[in-house]
Amino acid sequence: MSNLKALRQRIATMGREVVDLSGIELKDADGMQKEVLAAFIFGMASVVYQKEALSAPEGHALTLHFLRDVLEYDPPTAAEVADTMIRTSIDASYHYTVHAIIHRGIDGHLAFEEGRRNDISKSIDFIFDYIRGMDGG
Repeated sequence: MSNLKALRQRIATMGREVVDLSGIELKDADGMQKEVLAAFIFGMASVVYQKEALSAPEGHALTLHFLRDVLEYDPPTAAEVADTMIRTSIDASYHYTVHAIIHRGIDGHLAFEEGRRNDISKSIDFIFDYIRGMDGG
């Protein structure tokens, strides 16, 4: 059985580093920026969930924790964002853009493990540029 407390800390550390690499100050972040970071970190965390053979409730709990611990979501918003991430990871058609970002995060986990922080930063920059382009800005 996995030590959930240690995994919570590990995912939070990884998530905080992703936020740092993004160059975004959470206090100044808009909803879109936080959602992108949430999806990316969720992708990274989901690799941990699989490697540790966590149950769905354990993964859900850890997702709620990183959303609160790292991205500072209030409990109701964390629950809503977690639900979107989980539904999208099961069915890409639920939200194609979030699905793509989750998969960028899955790839980001390997980069993180290999110490390729610049690759993570570039990936996050690419996502933000892409989304700004979708919005016409």
